Amino acid sequence: SDQISIMSSAMEYFANLSSPSNISNPIVRTVGARELNPGQSIILRSVVSDITGSKLTYYWSCTGGTISNVHELSPRYTAHVGANILKDNICTLVVKNSNGGITVRTVSIKIR
Repeated sequence: SDQISIMSSAMEYFANLSSPSNISNPIVRTVGARELNPGQSIILRSVVSDITGSKLTYYWSCTGGTISNVHELSPRYTAHVGANILKDNICTLVVKNSNGGITVRTVSIKIR
């Protein structure tokens, strides 16, 4: 089974993965601001490496706010404005390689 070790600091998530011998998962590091004002935007910066050198695809989704391009590695996130906005949002990045490896990372974004 995959062994996942996640260390977090105020702004960074690091992931180290150990995979079955037949599948190598992409290594993903996601960095992003975690507290925003309504209407404020940030870049959800991510760095990905893949030891197989295979083609990678990206997909972002968020529980609230908008993403500039869900298939971009480091898209712009904009917090919603309004009376009924979610205060705690989770953005999820799914990275897949063409060999069947997959890595999922989340970033928590709080709206003030």
